[in-house]
Parts: sequence; structure tokens; C-alpha cells
Amino acid sequence: MIIILANKITNNLCSRCQLDTINDNNYISKKRPHFILDPIMFDGGESLVQQMNRLTTEEVKPIESNHRSINDGILIFISFMILFFIIDTSSKFDKYLGQLQEAIVEFVRTNNPSRLFRRTRLLLAKCDENPPPLDDAIRNGHIDLALKLIEQLGDMSSSNSLLERENNDGETPLLISAKLNQWILIEAILKKRLDLSEKTDKYDNNILHLLANISDDKANETMKNVLGLLSNDIKTKLLQKKNKDNQIPIEIAQLKNNTHCIGLLKDS
Repeated sequence: MIIILANKITNNLCSRCQLDTINDNNYISKKRPHFILDPIMFDGGESLVQQMNRLTTEEVKPIESNHRSINDGILIFISFMILFFIIDTSSKFDKYLGQLQEAIVEFVRTNNPSRLFRRTRLLLAKCDENPPPLDDAIRNGHIDLALKLIEQLGDMSSSNSLLERENNDGETPLLISAKLNQWILIEAILKKRLDLSEKTDKYDNNILHLLANISDDKANETMKNVLGLLSNDIKTKLLQKKNKDNQIPIEIAQLKNNTHCIGLLKDS
């Protein structure tokens, strides 16, 4: 069966490799072939099973000579490796689909997307739309949804890009959360990536600039909590950082007459 499949695979070689492969007796040359795999072979394994069932009914031809035996052995080995790759890939894909199905079912039953985000965070990280989807979730007030997603990030380097991603205004999710005074999101991000606190937007505003700019001292409690999380070194850098208007955070708080924020910044 595998010998016949190997001969069929030989017919799927590119034109250059067919010239190298086909000798007087259809032997394989010493050059490594470049296989052109039929896309239908990757449709989840269904067509592969059908091909295998069909091949089991075909008669295996006897080996005619020692020379032919060596070349048929190479074909058998190549066929086996391709079959192993296809079956293994199909098995992993089916497993992932099963896990994804379980995650979706749990989301529908409990309204908790944590497990779903855990299974799809790589896909979300590869999204290059602007603004990023996490930005819109925060801006549109989907705080619980944004929090569940953030909780699944940070322990995986490839997913960190979601927290580092900047929109057209140079804002990261942390800076957007600060601008909107969403302490619950700020805390979740800083506990995973404290280094992101030094990021600035396109106007060179850092997290303290943005919190100091919120009128009526509404960000007073958030400012206090943020200062409590920052290390002394980072805190000093942020307090002394000037934006493009040549302002440090305390000067913005003074312009907004945010007396409580002014006191916190002075004490820091």
C-alpha cells in the first residue's frame, strides 16, 4: 500500500524534480525532491482516510531487483514521513478545535470568556488592526471583558504585544486606561508589566500626566494607588518627565486645580 502511495507522490513532484526522479525505470536520483502536496490532503484528514481505504484494495506489485528495492525503500520512507506529518498535524488541529469548542461552550454557559481568551490569545496578538481590539473594549466601557483578556496575558511573550500595542495616538492599553481613570485595568496591567508604566503617548504624556489631567480630583484615588505600585526609580522618572508642552505631571495637576493630586505628587 505504501509503495503505491509513494509512486503516487512521485507524480506530484515539481517538473524539475520529475526530470531528476524519473530514470529509465522510474528510479529516484540522488537529488532531494521538492514535493507539491495536494491541498486536499490537509482538509482535516477526511480525504486522507478515503485515500487510505481506496489504496488498501489495490494490489502491491512485487519488487523486481535489488536496485529497485533500494529506491522503493526510499519511496516507502518518504511516504511514511509524509503520512506521519499529515496525520500528526490533523490530530493536533482536531485537538485544538475540541479545546476551542469547550471554551466557547463555557463562555456561553457562564458568561466568562477567560478560557476562550486563553485559547485564542495568539490569534488576538496577531491582529494588526488599528485601533487594536483591546483599545476599543476599554474605550467602549467593556471593562470586565477587557480585564478578562488582560488576565490571560503577560505569562506568554508572544501575547505581550497586546499590552505593548500602540494606537495612532501612541497610546498603549495602560495609557488609555489612565486617561479614562480605570484603576481596575491599570492595576491588572502594572502587576503583569510594571515596565509599561514608563511608556508615553505621542505628546510624551506618561501615566501620571494623564491622571493629573482628569478634572475635579476624580483620579485622586487612582493616582494614590499607582504611586504605591511604582518603584522609587520609576516614580522619580515619571514625576520629572516633561511632555511636549514642557509640563511635568504636578504642573498639569496645578492647572486643573486638582489639589489632592498635587499633594500626592508633592509627597512622592
